[in-house]
Amino acid sequence: MPAQVRQSLGTVLAGERSIYWKLTARENLEYFAALYHIPPDIAKKRIADLLKRVELDMRANDLVEKYSSGMKQRVAISKALLSNPPILLLVGRTITNMITTAITSLAMILIAALVFGFRPTGNALAAFLTVLPMLVGLYSFGFAFAALVLIMREANTMVDVSSYLVQIFAGTNFPIDAPPRWLLPISLALPLTYGYDAVRGWLLHTRTILPIGIEIAMLIVFMFVLIALGTAAFNALERRVRVRGTLGQH
Repeated sequence: MPAQVRQSLGTVLAGERSIYWKLTARENLEYFAALYHIPPDIAKKRIADLLKRVELDMRANDLVEKYSSGMKQRVAISKALLSNPPILLLVGRTITNMITTAITSLAMILIAALVFGFRPTGNALAAFLTVLPMLVGLYSFGFAFAALVLIMREANTMVDVSSYLVQIFAGTNFPIDAPPRWLLPISLALPLTYGYDAVRGWLLHTRTILPIGIEIAMLIVFMFVLIALGTAAFNALERRVRVRGTLGQH
């Protein structure tokens, strides 16, 4: 029974540590094909087909440690597809990050309650519901950055700098009226500003920039706009790198 379940289920975990870096892509797939008890003649044909589908056939005999992160991830996906599973689970960093963030936040609240006598007095449910469209909008904005990575390959510095600036202008760590007044127009142009402001209003009963209902409505509008723009940008730039033949470098 466990063997049947394993053959019916393919799993791709976040990161690239589910494969062996000191082996080539082909050797990795041959090794896992043997573990899955796939006959050698079928495994050889299936491996060649998978390497071609993920555009690694020209680099199949290079060590995985020489691959980019995207290429390593494609080897991991190929490994999961070796047994032709009817079910494929893709477990990304989002889930692990959310769990880690939730545990860290709860620990901070517990420490604040025990050491400083902190007691939440606001509407936690309303604050949570306010955060949802903000998170969807953020991930949609991430699509555009993903497209940027496809073009520039190494966009980590730009991502880090923009993340730092957005946190400053959106008032992540302090009220929005703390920075100089001439920075306020930049802050008001960011969807995060209204999200953080509304959450503070729900939890801390602070005076918000706009009525909370209007801020939530703006968050929802921004969410749909960013979904459309982020998806369009990613699809357009993905087609561009496919035409240029550079998708296999990522």
